[in-house]
Amino acid sequence: MLGIIDNKFIIGRDDFFPFSAEMHYFRVEKRYWSICFERIKKAGFKIISTYIPWNLHEENPGNFDFRGYTGPDKDLIVFLELAREFGFKVILKPGPWIKAEWNNGGLPKYLFTDEAVVARDSEGELVSAYSGLDGREGYQPSYLHPKYIGHIKRYISGLFEVIQNYIFPKGPVFILQIDDEVCFGRNLDPFSADYNNIIITEYYHPFLEEKYKEPKNLPVSYGKKIKEFSQVEPPSSIEVARSEDLIKYFDWIEFKGSIVATYLDTIKERLEAHGVGCFFSVNLPWTSDFGLPIDIDRILGEKMIVGMQVPDPSDYCRLGRNLKYLASKTGFSWTPQLYGGTTDGGNKTSKKPEIEVSPRFHRYLIVSSLAAGLKGMNHYMFVGRDHWIGAPLGNDGTVNENYDTVRKINTVLEHIGINTAKPVSKIGIMYYKPYLVQHHLGITEQFPYVNDLVSQNLNPLGQDLMNMKYDYSVGDLDSEDAFRDKDLYFIPVAEYMSEKAQSKIVEAVKSGKNAVLFGLMPKMNEMFKPCKVLSKGLGLTTTPSWSPCNITWDKTDLKAVRYGFISQTGSAKDVAKSGSKAVGVFKKVGKGTVYLFTFDISPKFDAARLNLLKSVFEQLKITSPVSTSDPTVDLVAQVNDRGVILYMVNTDIMFTAPNSDFTKKVVVSVDLASLGIRAAKIKMYDVLDDGILDFSSRELREGVVFPVGYHEAKIFYIPKK
Repeated sequence: MLGIIDNKFIIGRDDFFPFSAEMHYFRVEKRYWSICFERIKKAGFKIISTYIPWNLHEENPGNFDFRGYTGPDKDLIVFLELAREFGFKVILKPGPWIKAEWNNGGLPKYLFTDEAVVARDSEGELVSAYSGLDGREGYQPSYLHPKYIGHIKRYISGLFEVIQNYIFPKGPVFILQIDDEVCFGRNLDPFSADYNNIIITEYYHPFLEEKYKEPKNLPVSYGKKIKEFSQVEPPSSIEVARSEDLIKYFDWIEFKGSIVATYLDTIKERLEAHGVGCFFSVNLPWTSDFGLPIDIDRILGEKMIVGMQVPDPSDYCRLGRNLKYLASKTGFSWTPQLYGGTTDGGNKTSKKPEIEVSPRFHRYLIVSSLAAGLKGMNHYMFVGRDHWIGAPLGNDGTVNENYDTVRKINTVLEHIGINTAKPVSKIGIMYYKPYLVQHHLGITEQFPYVNDLVSQNLNPLGQDLMNMKYDYSVGDLDSEDAFRDKDLYFIPVAEYMSEKAQSKIVEAVKSGKNAVLFGLMPKMNEMFKPCKVLSKGLGLTTTPSWSPCNITWDKTDLKAVRYGFISQTGSAKDVAKSGSKAVGVFKKVGKGTVYLFTFDISPKFDAARLNLLKSVFEQLKITSPVSTSDPTVDLVAQVNDRGVILYMVNTDIMFTAPNSDFTKKVVVSVDLASLGIRAAKIKMYDVLDDGILDFSSRELREGVVFPVGYHEAKIFYIPKK
């Protein structure tokens, strides 16, 4: 059997916590493999992970060396055999592209002797790829070019021939990762790739034909004289004169997502054709827009695990936002790359890393990720290598100072049952993908406030809720179970939204969900045809009127950016005004309640807006079981059958220097009764620092004082018995 149950890998008859250690066999001298394996095992790992650099094992077409005949760094077979002897399960990442600060991302040079296989930008120029070394050293292949796919098939055949007996169920390899950070070689600009002629003629035009069936059905933004789909030129820059023009750009992003999905499917199918029956995985790049243009829904499927790299917690709320969104889309929050240290950027002369790599920082990253709901992590890198700083083990097996940090965390997480811990959040932040796409494209010629909805409201809301100590989920309005289990949802609205999404909001509110809408009510669907399902269902309409203004709310004045005014039918109550006109209303609809605000509601530490959100929570009886006296010190509660897990994370890095021992005192309050613990006296285990704190439930509810230092990150565990 191979599966994931209760956030654990089920492999045969055994279950495994999804914690693994990254070690690159080709970057560690063969004589040190055993000592590294011993210390990886001692750190509590039962799973290891490694890349396979294609260009190391096949320098010339058809000449493979996976057995070390031409160099010990190529002896993949002995590495896998040794892993089996040590009892490890293995995550194998054969590329084709591996990035990893490795020359050309692992792609053989011979691929690009024919420039036809290279991706092109909108100007027709060859596209370079970024593997993490200085500059861009090598080309980005056109994912679906038949010559490139042909080379991949030969590589897979050569690889499978020698590793087939090491793949589940015969051997320790139970996950094969396909490619790495699949984003056109880190060319994230919408028009930076792929305009390769083969891609346009063989995929883009058929994509449009499948979507629109006949040229006459193409939106007017494609032109009025299109007789054949082959006449359509892909967009190469933003030229938006009317709302319908957005469709062409939305289609382009959708098409690029389909290219990635088809590429991944092609490799997966080739592996399955060889009889591979293990898990497959994909590593999403770390971006501010959840990996666009990748369409997560397109690549999810049976035996496909989707994870996202976690390189840096410098933006704590972005970290939380990304991981919460990943969990809502996949059901299993896992990262193939949780950084243990950092790359040196490929600069051998640089002695200063881009980010801090101390044990304190490493612990901060792990605890922050767990607080955001992460359930599985591959520690990257656990064993050091070239172009890397701060790994727990050196590439000769030397134990570094953050080794014990990881070992301790592994032990603790299994003991407290992190796999079954669930958040207690009652609030959801809902994203709508077309707004994300418009933000990703940077289009401001039409509906310019949509960029504000994303960057000035949606994204900062996580920070606002953290400041008030309300945990939250992040979901996708287009998901089938979008309104599954929260009491209150924050939802952006603009003048366009699909009829399905509009109907979903109406149905959710009428069935008893509460919603805070912000923006302007939709009057068109995603094809910019008239559609007012949401307005009619809620009895609310809006009139655009963008302007900085003064807004009054409950005898309070605040400065804000106004998107428009509200008109309503029925029993709506005005809660905020700009002059004499409503910009905020409250209304009962069916069994639920809806708030509509037509201004930027994210407080961003503004007291008036914070009080506005607090009044909404009070009206709807939305409470949090935890609080702190400092808005920059987060406190997150999760519960399971064993007890309560508390994560305390100090996100304030301005109050003292990184190496200072200075602390600030913070009052922490926890309502244990609301978390299922009713004992009068409890023991609170500081599990990473081996401390035991004795409190009464009343003391903890009323508040206790904790000293908090720079990048402080703690895990407290309160057992039920």
